[in-house]
Amino acid sequence: MEDLVGGSAGAASTAKAVVAVDSTQTIIVWSRGAEALLGRAAADAVGRKCYDVIGGRLPSGKRLCRADCSVRRRARRMNSLRDFDIVVRHATGRHLVLAVSSVAIQAEHGGCCTVHFVQHAARRECSETSLARLTSPPLSDVTRREADVLSALGRGMSTREVASALWISPLTVQTHVRNLLRKKNLHSQMQLALFALRNGLS
Repeated sequence: MEDLVGGSAGAASTAKAVVAVDSTQTIIVWSRGAEALLGRAAADAVGRKCYDVIGGRLPSGKRLCRADCSVRRRARRMNSLRDFDIVVRHATGRHLVLAVSSVAIQAEHGGCCTVHFVQHAARRECSETSLARLTSPPLSDVTRREADVLSALGRGMSTREVASALWISPLTVQTHVRNLLRKKNLHSQMQLALFALRNGLS
């Protein structure tokens, strides 16, 4: 239990974090591993809403951490919880892609507690090496419309949502995406969303 209180820990690159939230999405456990991984002390996290502290997005760019998130809904029904990757911002400002495994635990008063086990994602596309490539020089080679598309992707919009928001066709969006992938030497729309996040474009 010593690991579940405040204090410092080892390198964030090897940290395995435990974060637990109650039925109101209030953080009740923030392990030393969480402190090392996210750069935030337990005293600054425990007692606050998980979505305010973590503010994570799916690798696609869609916001996951929010009031009444899908993980919480499944936990309340005591359904099995899927593993997932999440993009979060470290206290220093850099983005991390983390692998999360969760379990729902029935509480005595009838509610439930959700425990998240968190560590660096091991998938190649979500590795720190890949993330480093997503930081680019200024966007001098990107047109204004391409920048609009990039910003929308960073906010988690789908191709159709981008088309609707920008009053262009989905085919035009796909053309802009292809041009952005070529210009930024990236390989997927997910990486473009991460690029937008890392460069503050969302």
